[in-house]
Amino acid sequence: MYPTPLPADFLAEVDIKADTIAIGSHYGFVFRSTSASNPLSQYYLGVIYFNARKMGIYAMQDGKWVTTRAENMPPALNPRAGDYNRVRLEAIDGNFRFFINQEFAASFHDTTLTLKEGGFFGLFLSTDTSRPAGISEAVFYRNLKVYERYQSSSR
Repeated sequence: MYPTPLPADFLAEVDIKADTIAIGSHYGFVFRSTSASNPLSQYYLGVIYFNARKMGIYAMQDGKWVTTRAENMPPALNPRAGDYNRVRLEAIDGNFRFFINQEFAASFHDTTLTLKEGGFFGLFLSTDTSRPAGISEAVFYRNLKVYERYQSSSR
């Protein structure tokens, strides 16, 4: 987690390479975490299930998953296995859009944790506990860029 909160509305881009990922494992973004002392008590996950070709949005609130949504990636979308893929998350109000290699991947709407003040941000890997013994999992992240949503001033 980054120690300084981000604005509630942001665009995040990162190159992600998933090596030796088990079928049930997933990775992606942690954002709008609301507590510096306990950043994982309330947050969103922007999830990539690379092997299942799905994207998801999950909201944790008071230790319970209150939102769990996943969608299939479009059939024409072809992320490169074993190579870096550019992943973009747009979080604007309660709207979340994902892109992989500049191609639309999925969109979601959820207002569980829509915050005016923003929250903490991070990247994650959640491993499949049922994977065979001796199988290690790794996800590599590089070139992370986070942009505050541009808002024009009204005159």
